[in-house]
Amino acid sequence: MITIITSFKEEYEVFCKGSPLGARIVSQLDAYGAQHAFALFWEQRDDEGTLTTVISKFGGSVTVYEKNADVEELGEFLKVIEINNISLPYSLAKKLYDECKINCKTIMKYKYAGITRSEHNFEDFSNEVDLKQVYDIISVCHENPKNMRNFEGWITDLSHRIRHGYSDAVAVHKDGKIVSCAIALATTGTDILIGGIATLDKYRKRGFAKNCIYEIIRRNEGKNIFLFCEDDKIGFYKKIGFEKHGLTAEVYF
Repeated sequence: MITIITSFKEEYEVFCKGSPLGARIVSQLDAYGAQHAFALFWEQRDDEGTLTTVISKFGGSVTVYEKNADVEELGEFLKVIEINNISLPYSLAKKLYDECKINCKTIMKYKYAGITRSEHNFEDFSNEVDLKQVYDIISVCHENPKNMRNFEGWITDLSHRIRHGYSDAVAVHKDGKIVSCAIALATTGTDILIGGIATLDKYRKRGFAKNCIYEIIRRNEGKNIFLFCEDDKIGFYKKIGFEKHGLTAEVYF
């Protein structure tokens, strides 16, 4: 049965541990609670009361993480909530949606325990990052990605989560401006999902994006570090210490 979540439970964090999709849901629920119309959350349990699925709906963006879900019930439920885009395990996406609509991405997980400043050539990262510049760089480098909201909505959400410790942004400054960035999009007690990785064309191939990623890893030593990538970026992430960890899917409507 699928029911609405009305409060945060530690059970959700335990259930989602080790999943980047789960980390996104837990960090959203922990950051905002379950009392806002723009941030809705549901759970699915089997007949024995065992948790099988958690779902978040943030605006029109839905995220699903499941273990042994009732796929038929889940599919019917997703048909009746308004969705602009949905992120979910690739195996589940294949059961629910036409293959041609599915944008498959590889989940990459960092292999090592952490990063030390002596091992890598870190930049001097500031605790203050101009999020407007970060938004502009991501928009330019990724050609206005579909999953980025308008600037006002994006910065309101991200700045809220940064203030409350559920997200983080790092950036390299050169020539008086931000030229490269990465964002810890979701942060829990055990897991980090990195995204928003971008570098302006003029400053590429200098290791700036790598150093942004390493800075996030350094700030979160001991946690599972994940990111999603397209096939043409797998080689780059393998070189800097990541390995394949499954598949995720995005579907746009």
